[in-house]
Amino acid sequence: MSDAARLKVDIARKVFRTADGGALEAVRGVAFEADSAEFVCLVGPSGCGKTTTLRIVLGLDGEFQGAVTRPPGRMAAVFQEPRLLPWRSVGDNVRLALGDDGGADVAALLADLGLAGMEAMFPNELSLGLARRVAIARAFAVEPSLLVLDEPFVSLDDATAARMRRLLMKVWQSRPTCALMVTHNIAEAVELADRIVVLSQRPGGVRGEFAVTAPRAERNADVIAQLTRDLLARFPPQ
Repeated sequence: MSDAARLKVDIARKVFRTADGGALEAVRGVAFEADSAEFVCLVGPSGCGKTTTLRIVLGLDGEFQGAVTRPPGRMAAVFQEPRLLPWRSVGDNVRLALGDDGGADVAALLADLGLAGMEAMFPNELSLGLARRVAIARAFAVEPSLLVLDEPFVSLDDATAARMRRLLMKVWQSRPTCALMVTHNIAEAVELADRIVVLSQRPGGVRGEFAVTAPRAERNADVIAQLTRDLLARFPPQ
């Protein structure tokens, strides 16, 4: 595979200035790569710089020491909040991301995410789970070469989050792209990822990586539980 198709992240240092003029070092030594059809999760304790890393990867924060090389093509992001335009329908919210350059079949995407027949509905008519499905559809619609997800299932109940993970993986496997997702839920990372990058406490650095080699079709509850125990044994909580 060409190196140009890979995501390469090398954040040597990221410092925030505090209100009193001081300095808060958020990240120190976050370096990893991801292939063009690989699903990578970032996990680590609260406040370790996971979301900061995603913002740098997306180009939303350029004030850091280091370098990020993104695969050529479009980027798409799914955040904790769906960020849908309330005055636009579901279908319009998805199509607005496409611009004039085309993209995926919106109707097929909505059907894959269980949103068939909801194109004309508005965001205030949707549950949070459904709104997040629309946000995922919008991200895949642009056929991104890099998909970034920031805890997209946080605050959902367990059953809804489980359905959302299955739907996300169904869509991603049919439209594979380089995916980088932050989650605080290690079992969720084990269920979804090809590889998990484990970060340390602030200032966040890479403690190591955990390859999830079990085929996704075989990742039932028992397998996920065992893999979670294996990861925690290798990287005990800090």
